[in-house]
Amino acid sequence: LGIAENAASLGDFYVQYDRLDKAKENYILAIVYFKQLDKEYDLASLLKIVGNIYLSQSNYSEALLFYKNSLKVSERNNYTDILPHIYNNSGLIYQHLKENQKALTNYQKAYEGFKKLGLNEEVANAVSNIANIYLADGNDSLALDYYDEALRIFKEAGNFIDASSIYIYLGNHEYEKENYTKA
Repeated sequence: LGIAENAASLGDFYVQYDRLDKAKENYILAIVYFKQLDKEYDLASLLKIVGNIYLSQSNYSEALLFYKNSLKVSERNNYTDILPHIYNNSGLIYQHLKENQKALTNYQKAYEGFKKLGLNEEVANAVSNIANIYLADGNDSLALDYYDEALRIFKEAGNFIDASSIYIYLGNHEYEKENYTKA
């Protein structure tokens, strides 16, 4: 257990210093030990974190592999605090791969999970991701409804950075449609 916890702590340290390959190496060592020790919560958490690292490196196949393993452990144990993060990040991958229906399904599951946990800004991120899918699929009206909801939540939380990102995204969308005044 000490080896696993220390390896996980080293992984956290390396993430802070943007040495992601060293972080993965340590997290994977911790995963091996947590699995042997049947420490399922720690296992699910680290599988998700390694998936996040692969996602940040645009290695989508490896990210999905780690997310799916984390998902299995999390669903088996009903780790409701881990599941919505896995769904949201899996949605990001599917969206990048232009598999919008899979992305939408994952974002909707993330939304439900974050809502049950009362994580309003995470809810807003999921809502914004859902809007992105509808916008990409040409359903501007529905997308705008979702963006309005995300903007409301972000503004209530004082998160003007994420709110402004939505406006930039919408502006770029209108610009691509040559609606320059609206953009």
